Amino acid sequence: MSPTTYPFIKSGTADAVLAGIWRKICYDLDIDDARLDDLIMGYTKKMTYNDPQKRAQDYGNWSSDLKQGQMTWTTFLRGPRCLNVKRMSMEFRLHHFRYTSVHTLVKEYPEPDVPTEDTETSETVTELSRFLMQIMHELGVTISKISELLNVFVRRQTRLGGAKPFLKGNVKKEFFHPRLSWASFIRALDFLTIPSFDLKITLEFYGRRKKVTHHRMSIVINTIEDLLAFMDESEFLIPNVTISTTEDKL
Repeated sequence: MSPTTYPFIKSGTADAVLAGIWRKICYDLDIDDARLDDLIMGYTKKMTYNDPQKRAQDYGNWSSDLKQGQMTWTTFLRGPRCLNVKRMSMEFRLHHFRYTSVHTLVKEYPEPDVPTEDTETSETVTELSRFLMQIMHELGVTISKISELLNVFVRRQTRLGGAKPFLKGNVKKEFFHPRLSWASFIRALDFLTIPSFDLKITLEFYGRRKKVTHHRMSIVINTIEDLLAFMDESEFLIPNVTISTTEDKL
């Protein structure tokens, strides 16, 4: 499997960004299509809480989905599962205007024979939903600040030709939905006036011998120049926390 990199990413290609992150992990671990198939087959066979027909169906679907050029958050989470990962830590180093902040999402994976998705419902809060709320809390984003940012975001969308009736209300519902998608999460970072971020993924694997790997990728949502074309410097979010400036050594 050849790696896919996305040096300049806009929010409209969020699912392709996620596929690129997964392919970077596979590239780092020297996993090609054939090896990935073997790993998925081995994992789905261990999902003994499903009958043989369902396990075979999962193998076919997961094998296809994990090789696509775009993927959802649910599909992405299946990737590390098939690699026998016990814990995945995703460190997001967000680049604000003149500042950076660091936020970490941790995903714990059970053993293969323990179900993880069957208990989820349409009301189940996803990791991304909780993580976005965590980021806002850590940045000190208040209710009044959310209203200000919504006004700026809607104005930007309007100038870009994306205005629709009830846009402000719809955007607010999207960002606070309990099952936030990856595409909406990236839009939410854009809403928080974050032009780009560096992602560091740490994988800890099951097994007697402790194995840990690290994977890095930089993602651009917007350029500072693009944002300044539609908003003033004073309208950027200034995190209400003690964080580093962009001039610090990262």
